[in-house]
Amino acid sequence: MPGRGSIVVLGGMPLATYRFSPWKKVGFVGLGTIFTLAAVAGLAWMAWAFKPDMWPAMAVFGPIAIAAIALGVSVVISASRGNLVLYSDYLVYTGLRRRTVWRKDIARTRRAQEGFAGFSVILDLKSGRKVHISAFGPLDDVLTYWLDEFPNAEWDAQVRREDRLLANPVWGTTPEERERNINRDAARLNWLYWPGWALMIWAFAFPRPYEICLSVLLLLPVVALILVMASRGRWSLLEDVDSGRLEVGSRLFFLPCGALALRAFLDHQLIDWITPLIYAVGVGALLTALTGLIERRLPMTAAIVLLLLWTGYAWGGVLFVDTTFDTAYYEATQVRILDKSQGGHDHSLTVTAWGKKPDGNSVNVSGQLYYKLHKGDPICIYLHPGRLGWPWYEAGRCPVNP
Repeated sequence: MPGRGSIVVLGGMPLATYRFSPWKKVGFVGLGTIFTLAAVAGLAWMAWAFKPDMWPAMAVFGPIAIAAIALGVSVVISASRGNLVLYSDYLVYTGLRRRTVWRKDIARTRRAQEGFAGFSVILDLKSGRKVHISAFGPLDDVLTYWLDEFPNAEWDAQVRREDRLLANPVWGTTPEERERNINRDAARLNWLYWPGWALMIWAFAFPRPYEICLSVLLLLPVVALILVMASRGRWSLLEDVDSGRLEVGSRLFFLPCGALALRAFLDHQLIDWITPLIYAVGVGALLTALTGLIERRLPMTAAIVLLLLWTGYAWGGVLFVDTTFDTAYYEATQVRILDKSQGGHDHSLTVTAWGKKPDGNSVNVSGQLYYKLHKGDPICIYLHPGRLGWPWYEAGRCPVNP
């Protein structure tokens, strides 16, 4: 069998064969195994830590853990048996399964990149299917020559994007004026990356003062939508190479929506999670429809992405209003601590049964309070009616005269 990158001029013989070196194969199999075991352990810990209220957590993070397990298993299998055999008119790639791709069936390449695992590229076939292949090492002259005849999707998209931008009359009356205005707006939008990432660090690491942090997160997507509407056809919320507009969503929209959804899950303890989620989906659908009216061009994939993001935004927003602005009188119930657990920034107590949880449940407390409590200690559950009518609860020290 020819070595890596070696050229053979005989008729049906391979031009080159590519596979991981022995040490790299051992390394990737080991990393994949560790990753898989860690994902399994995380899923088991989640089921234990959130019992008996584990279903909201499993609904959000369960699919992520299952996807992580599948990824780890695929890494182990691909590293163990993976190889690429290159012929003059076709290739045979073995990863999770064996694929034969004829040269005449390839339409273009995309996402060609060098990574730790080596060079990889996606082949777009004329049938519409995609095949991901890897060289299991650096790109060499043999594979470069073999791939050079095919157009690259990213390069074509970039050229098409620039052509659409320069053809959009809102940027100016002459090509020079349009190019100048496009570069000016692109430079301004690039500056928004830094405050956007600073806000994400604030929201995830230490969201204090809490009300101000969450209010800023709620405000930014609205600001993004207003900017798109006020730009008069120059900016768009989502990247669209054929729109002739610059994208602002990655700076002001995607991260705040994701942060709001995650903060809603981490910060609030509700009796019923389903009803607020149904309302959030409805609000998200309305905001998606409004975005479509403003954008005037919304492909199906973009509509689905927007619906998910606006739903996360609405879910975080309604729970923030329901809990933060709830000034009604609460109901205190004394329970006892059955168990304690912690992980990352979470400090959880398993407590005895109380009014809304006849089987008991896990409640989150601050780290400062967590370390002062022990199994068997009394603690109070404070049940609030919710500003929007969705009851929520929190745990804390009992009053002197409960």
